[in-house]
Amino acid sequence: MTHQGKRDQATLKIEERTDARGFAYYWIGFKRILSNPPSGTDLRAIYDGKISVTPLHLNLTEVQTAKKLQRAFPEVVGKKTHK
Repeated sequence: MTHQGKRDQATLKIEERTDARGFAYYWIGFKRILSNPPSGTDLRAIYDGKISVTPLHLNLTEVQTAKKLQRAFPEVVGKKTHK
């Protein structure tokens, strides 16, 4: 079990490309340069030739701000709110 690592932003690569219809798009990725990720991260496990299992949860709601808004606008309490 690992934690999600962070790539070195200095290796970020943005490349402009053209699709089959002639429209421009951007490919965002990282250069294939090995960094030195910390022990316990998914990147370190992969670099060391191991399997990485990283439980992730995607919740883009900023809960602290939602709570402040609920206090500022109590009339919306009872509608879909965050605890």
